[in-house]
Formats: sequence, structure tokens, C-alpha cells
Amino acid sequence: MNLKELLSNTNSHSIYLFERDGNIIDSYPKESNKTAENITAFSATVFNMAQHFFTDFFESELSNLTIKSNKKNIALIKLDDFIICFFSDKNMNLGVLELSLRKELNK
Repeated sequence: MNLKELLSNTNSHSIYLFERDGNIIDSYPKESNKTAENITAFSATVFNMAQHFFTDFFESELSNLTIKSNKKNIALIKLDDFIICFFSDKNMNLGVLELSLRKELNK
């Protein structure tokens, strides 16, 4: 999966690919690796606290979850046993995210 291309196509700020257990598999941009490390350390606590939420999310028919505010946006999209998480500073178009993701996965 080309996270750099997904980042560019979706105008996102950063992208993280999580395993089902909450570990970060990959992220982009790579310059934010320190951020990824911080998120990994923080995620142990967060994912332990939110374990039921993610279990329910994986077991439900939900395919995505979008959290929006006036300045920041987060989109969580379920991919088999993974969650891809898009962070954006702008209004995000979930349809464009899903289309870009499908296009990337079909390569």
C-alpha cells in the first residue's frame, strides 16, 4: 500500500496503518516517525481503554468512522484485520478517501 500516494490524493496531514491489536504497522510521512513512536507508546494505554470499542467496530457492519471538528478531521476505515487512519487539517471528503484507498488496494 502506497501511503505517500494516499496522503497526496486525499490531502491528509498524516496516515497511520494499525493492526487489530493497535500496533502501528506503517505511517506516512516518515519524517513524523517520532510522532508514530509517541502514538505507539500512547496507544498502548488508549487501545487498552478502548479495546471494547475496537472489538465492536471490527465485529459490526460499520466500515468507517469519521470524527470532525472545525479544524481537524479523523477518518478510521476498516480493512479486513486492519484500520487505516487518516488525519486531516481540512474538511475531508470520505468518498474521495474510500475511492483512493480502493484504487490503491486494487493495484
